[in-house]
Amino acid sequence: MIVSKNSIFNSLFCSDLIWSSIFTFKKIFTNQTDRSCEIFKKLFRFSKIFLMKKLTVVLAVLFAMISGCQKGKDVVPANQVSPPAKPTASFQISNPIQAGWVLEGSPVIFDNKSVNADSYYWDFGNGSSSTDKNPDNIAFSPCGHTYTITLTVKSKSGDVAVYSETINILCSGKHPNPGG
Repeated sequence: MIVSKNSIFNSLFCSDLIWSSIFTFKKIFTNQTDRSCEIFKKLFRFSKIFLMKKLTVVLAVLFAMISGCQKGKDVVPANQVSPPAKPTASFQISNPIQAGWVLEGSPVIFDNKSVNADSYYWDFGNGSSSTDKNPDNIAFSPCGHTYTITLTVKSKSGDVAVYSETINILCSGKHPNPGG
């Protein structure tokens, strides 16, 4: 006995048992078995092509989502953390007599304006230093001298930034005279 593809197809897909469990349209296929099977074969081929097109679209969308769908090397995967921001060192003297001038022996108030910094090193140019974020009780003398204050900051990632500012020390009881 020779078995053809059509007879296998008919026995698998055109039996009353299969169609009664899948569709409630059992009557359509019981009365005209050959005609119904031909219709089903055409529908099956069409649906196979339709499903393949649909599957291709789904796979293309999935691939685009996975690959990031962008050109260039600026795509950052969702699980990758962007590098920490670099630190910037900056400070301001909050109690100058005039810009760049402080009074001899008076504590200078420093306002640290640094960003993205985790450690601080102050060099006051007079032989003293500090690792406080905002050092206090820092006074300068003798009068008439100029000091360069340097703040060095460091981030957790090891990046360093430096800021310096020069101040003049005014003798008590005198007014600053930047011109001479």
